[in-house]
Amino acid sequence: MATLRQLVSSVDIQLGQLSDDSKVPITQLYLWGMWLVNKYRSYKYQTTDSGAYLTILPSVAVTVPTADVSPDIISAENYSVLPQAILDIEGDRGIDYISYSRSYSIASVAITSAGTVATVVHADHGFTSGDEVVIAGAVETEYNGRFTIIVIDEDSYSYTVAGGPASPATGAPTSVKVINAGVATRFTRTTAKMATRLNYSLYEVPSLTNPYWYRHGNYIGYLGLNKSSVTTVEVGIITAFDPFDPHDIDDNLDILTEYADEIFKDMIELGRFALLIPSDRVNDGSNVIEQEQVPQSRTTSVNKDVGNLFNNQQEQQ
Repeated sequence: MATLRQLVSSVDIQLGQLSDDSKVPITQLYLWGMWLVNKYRSYKYQTTDSGAYLTILPSVAVTVPTADVSPDIISAENYSVLPQAILDIEGDRGIDYISYSRSYSIASVAITSAGTVATVVHADHGFTSGDEVVIAGAVETEYNGRFTIIVIDEDSYSYTVAGGPASPATGAPTSVKVINAGVATRFTRTTAKMATRLNYSLYEVPSLTNPYWYRHGNYIGYLGLNKSSVTTVEVGIITAFDPFDPHDIDDNLDILTEYADEIFKDMIELGRFALLIPSDRVNDGSNVIEQEQVPQSRTTSVNKDVGNLFNNQQEQQ
């Protein structure tokens, strides 16, 4: 494997043999090198099923905004700041995945029943139909146990009981969801434009068990976490070589050897093109063109002559 210093030095030596009186600035070569590294990283990620450039960030903070802040911050949507440079790949595929592991605390609930159907009032439960809960603490023992629920709304659900217990349940009934350790909830990608239509379908409504994410600028917006206590998420990103961040130029470049050869060739071609540009046309950021050298154009009105011709014709008549 090669380092960025080795790559740039090799290109600098090769270009030096092509021209005695011109030289490509070494900083320009480093910038080209970093951009081309990203180009070939992106190519490898999109053409192979490889996690070579996948970086997993297990605890990215989720911010809960209290007010709109222009631009990009919307008070109704939680968000995270992109933690570091990522490859800008079509479809936001520079963000490989986002997930969170949810822990459920024991909640105090109220339970009523009608026949064999028990209804639980549980504020902001975040459950979905088919989930299992453990009910405990009710004096009427028929309410207690492990049950599969049917969600009624975001604050209530029901389950089947046996024996027709008295209603409402007395004592101090509690409920907690049964979860499998290590199971994470994955976010589904959407866009800011498409997010507005998610509430039109019962199967797509954002929730704690069906959350969405979308990118806007350097932020990740979340849908479905509004009433949750989720404070961190796990984000898998395809990292980029940020040319504007400090790097150790003696670190090995994590690219294939054949890609290093291609980067070398591309840098030579860029250098050859740069050396062909006349020195008085190289823009280093200063105003190198004298004012008197700038061509001055003059606009001449034809209306004046047309007007004079018209006046002469009037006088002759």
